[in-house]
Amino acid sequence: MITAVITDSKSTPILEALAEKGVATANRSKARGTSIRNENGVEMEILTVLVEEKKANEIFTYIYEEANIVEPHHGMIYQQEVKKASNYKLK
Repeated sequence: MITAVITDSKSTPILEALAEKGVATANRSKARGTSIRNENGVEMEILTVLVEEKKANEIFTYIYEEANIVEPHHGMIYQQEVKKASNYKLK
């Protein structure tokens, strides 16, 4: 499972591209965060993407690059192992 906390405007194009890459299990939720540099808060979105292990590194790298996470204040991303998950698809 890949979780990314990214700037608000980046999530829609990323989700559309993930669907084209065959990723059907993704969730998006709104979030707000603060930091020492931005005490007023920043609107963010949390993307949670469930992918097969063999595609995980490819999808992780794609999200990292498209969300421009390498730049300060553009978010963060992490990946964790999922032991079991139900197989479902939205139609």
